[in-house]
Amino acid sequence: MTTQVFQNQATSQLASGIVSTALSITLNSGGGAKFPVISSSSQVFYATLYDAATKLLREIVLVTAVTGDVLTVVRGQDGTTAQSWSAGDYIALWVTRAMVNNFVQQAQAQAGSYNIATDTGSANAYVAVMTPALTAYPAGMPFTLFPTNTNTGASTVSLGPGAIPIVNPDGTALGSNTLLASGAYPMVINAAGTAAILTGASQSLSGTGLATTGDVKWRPTQESITGWVGDTSTNGFTIGNGSSGSSYANANASALFTWVWTNFSQTQCPVLTSGGGASTRGVSAAADFAANKRITIPDMRGLTIAGLDVGGTTWWASVPVTIGSSTTPGSIVGENLHTLVTAELALHSHANVLSNPTHIHTTNAELPGNISGTNTGGAFSPGYNFGVGTISPTAQNTTITNANAGSGTAHNTVQQTMLGTYYFKL
Repeated sequence: MTTQVFQNQATSQLASGIVSTALSITLNSGGGAKFPVISSSSQVFYATLYDAATKLLREIVLVTAVTGDVLTVVRGQDGTTAQSWSAGDYIALWVTRAMVNNFVQQAQAQAGSYNIATDTGSANAYVAVMTPALTAYPAGMPFTLFPTNTNTGASTVSLGPGAIPIVNPDGTALGSNTLLASGAYPMVINAAGTAAILTGASQSLSGTGLATTGDVKWRPTQESITGWVGDTSTNGFTIGNGSSGSSYANANASALFTWVWTNFSQTQCPVLTSGGGASTRGVSAAADFAANKRITIPDMRGLTIAGLDVGGTTWWASVPVTIGSSTTPGSIVGENLHTLVTAELALHSHANVLSNPTHIHTTNAELPGNISGTNTGGAFSPGYNFGVGTISPTAQNTTITNANAGSGTAHNTVQQTMLGTYYFKL
């Protein structure tokens, strides 16, 4: 990309003649200092050659360098023809059509005319010709891409100097359906001039929005959403390329495959063969994806989401851990059912029942005998004949019974919850 530089009343004469194919012009001593200073390869200015004799002949040249009194030029510009010039002929910095046409007018600035890139390429390989044409990618240059095809995965764009990646704001490759045909996508060239960063989107938020690979959203439905995959299977949801035999088999699963492969262990998100059998992880996610392997995305069935222990907090210190630890992202803690142990029981008492039936103890006893006596002086004196016996009743026991309560089975620990589906961004 070039910019024009200017100088007031810049005029000088040629120190020597030139032919029509000459690419440098030598001026009279001190002439070079009268023209604009060119300090970089992206700066230029237009100048006009005219003859000293009639002042009617004209040739416009593009000056690309000034070295002392020597101008490096591109000949025959702005509709003029290169011709021979003599010593003493003039060169001046006059206003030209090409110069004025490079000025931005208000309507053009408002419409962003010079930053519109209308695609003429294909899906994932977008091509657009800018006006004026780019010769390099300047850092920070904004532009808007108008795709004619919907992307299916990682994509590039060429605006003239060559193809460069289109990336999300976090630097990751695009997932599928991020760029929709007939959409409008603001981008900016990164500081290194090697990538176009997607800065916004005009498509429906339900399609992709501003989400990047690995983002999660929950919906109280079970449906297909463009650009997202959901954990909707009965035995874990897998992704892979078109030959992987996975739940979602498509080339545009590459970015999510890499994200899961990188961030989760083989235990939690195992890599499987294309037939669904056990496998091991290869040298890289890209190698496993190309080898038609499939990977299991995090299984969200029966789970809610919560923050992990950070900064010395111990919210999950006494909670059982199924996978990982309370300080490791992606770990799983807690349980949906729980059987109480004795230490978890509340302090309590039991109802008792006392059984105490009527009974008799064994003892010695005097038993009555015959009664006899004498009558003396009109008074009767009785006499008794006592016997001794033993009473032996049947033995009896006293018992206390504690009443039982409860089942000892696992009980529900889940709060009232609405069910739906977690979706991962491709």
